[in-house]
Amino acid sequence: MTQVVDSAVAGASVRSRAVPIPGGEIVALGVIAAGFILLSLPLLAQPFGRDQGIFATIADAILRGQLPYRDAWDHKPPGIDYAYALAFRLFGRSWQAVHLLEQLVLLGGMVGLWALLRPAGSRAALAAAALFGAASVLQFEWWDRGQAEFLIAGISALGFAVLIAGRRRGALAAIVGGVLLGSLLWFKPTAAPLALLGGFVIIARAPICWKTALDLAAYAAGGAAAILVPSALLAAGGAFAEMWEAVVVFNQLHVQTGANLTLEATAWATADFFGRMGPLTPLAAAGFVGARRRPLLTLFLATWLLASLVGVWSQGKFFSYHWSVVLPPLAGLAGFGLEAIWDSIRRPGADAWLRRGAAVFLAGIVLLPVWFDQQGKLGRDLPLLLGMTSDRDYFAAFGHNLNDRDVYSFSAARETANYLAAHTGPNDTVLVWGFQALVNWLADRPAPTRYIFSYPLTIDRPESPLRREARETFLREFDAAKPAYVVLVAKDVNPIQPQDSVSLLDGFPALKARLANDYVKERDIAEFQVLRRR
Repeated sequence: MTQVVDSAVAGASVRSRAVPIPGGEIVALGVIAAGFILLSLPLLAQPFGRDQGIFATIADAILRGQLPYRDAWDHKPPGIDYAYALAFRLFGRSWQAVHLLEQLVLLGGMVGLWALLRPAGSRAALAAAALFGAASVLQFEWWDRGQAEFLIAGISALGFAVLIAGRRRGALAAIVGGVLLGSLLWFKPTAAPLALLGGFVIIARAPICWKTALDLAAYAAGGAAAILVPSALLAAGGAFAEMWEAVVVFNQLHVQTGANLTLEATAWATADFFGRMGPLTPLAAAGFVGARRRPLLTLFLATWLLASLVGVWSQGKFFSYHWSVVLPPLAGLAGFGLEAIWDSIRRPGADAWLRRGAAVFLAGIVLLPVWFDQQGKLGRDLPLLLGMTSDRDYFAAFGHNLNDRDVYSFSAARETANYLAAHTGPNDTVLVWGFQALVNWLADRPAPTRYIFSYPLTIDRPESPLRREARETFLREFDAAKPAYVVLVAKDVNPIQPQDSVSLLDGFPALKARLANDYVKERDIAEFQVLRRR
């Protein structure tokens, strides 16, 4: 890919610098952005799931002056926790704040994708931005929202746009691009291929010379700053060692427990993802067919797509939200494909059957919301926004079912949280034994220990020194804080941990004895057993 970026867009970049962007194109981009905003409105009503409850609880701790890992534990990097804290600071403590921040990042990614692809043609660039926005809203469900991968998708598109579309700014663009792409590692270490691709873009865009070396050094400096500055802040607060233990050491056990790195599992999951992408997949394939018009930029998008896939494959877990990082390059290729199909219709002398087939396909694009909205999300969310259904009926639709067994209900979590908020004071602590830190967040009651969910205490590795240390720390903090209530969660199984938390309590006799001696069951709320301190 030597001189990929330079050869692909250098001439076009010069033209775009000399010739202002037409007003009609700006209007079209504004219409696409407005459409994305309108399409995103139903997301504001969608509540948090279990993962989001963990991030929100840690964000609350951050806003109280505490630090991740040291005061609120998770095994994911802290970027998503600080993103939630930023959303709460900017827009208030609500799930709407997180959705709003996520949509702003995705909107920035759409503009970045447009700027990156515009030298290859404004129609393809606008189509790619529209497809990226539509798929990000309609193709994914409520449990996918507010995950690190969506932020990675938006930020990566902005980062590559700065490096490529802003290449004439030299070292400044390289520094900003390095900060953006380097920051991805704080959301997921599996974003490393994207950060490496940014450096390769700089090397490939021109022959090796002093300017290339300077830009590469600037990119590395930006990436290093994005990594080292937060590391130094965590180290100053005494939380860096805890972060390393959680994100690196613990995750080695986590991967052994729940990952499936076999070629067969990876192939099936990848095929399933592309099958669920509706029109994006065939449009992207059409983009490859027309690659001869813009071969090097198509090659860049294909490399970006592969780097994103490598990050997903390396996890060995294929939850739906993991795939959202693939959307920007896939939408870019789909934009090329859409333009190629449109041109085939208008080309003089084109075969009549080809024209008819392409026309039918393009007519189907009008039905994008139907194609993407495979699970009826708009039909579920719009009635609430229009005042046609109650909160109670609406939230009853948010739950998980595994093997014909209800394992999660947002309504039950909210009812439990409301009960705890009514029977405790703001300074009381509440322990939720299970994978349900969401209850703490909804009740606005802190946990008595850094272990805001039980997984590190129950992970099926009894010989692990890490688990023994975690249990000792947990009991010490539990005894010091003496929670006013303990909530035991039944039925909270998941693909990684097939036993529910109530059953797993049998494997932690020290905690079970404390609960038997000091707590009494006060009531059951669906899958939640509420225990009050005697």
